[in-house]
Amino acid sequence: DFTFLKTDDKPYFEIHHIDPEEGHQPQNLMVVCANCHRQFQFANVDHTFNNEGWLIKVNFNQSFYDINQVLLNSEIEIFMKQTHI
Repeated sequence: DFTFLKTDDKPYFEIHHIDPEEGHQPQNLMVVCANCHRQFQFANVDHTFNNEGWLIKVNFNQSFYDINQVLLNSEIEIFMKQTHI
């Protein structure tokens, strides 16, 4: 477990862009711990996506992990309004 609490007692996380070229689209963003973020950036990573384009599995150096990245449609609409309008 590589998560930790900040001085304000809130958990520390980072935002990872799956494809840096794609920007801030919901399907391109993940909330991860700092250690996982570094693995995404520097390890040998294979991504598996579902038919809708959401990330569902990753492989870091032959270790496989399931990913729960899917948001509810209402959350996507709110995100798009706050970010792009």
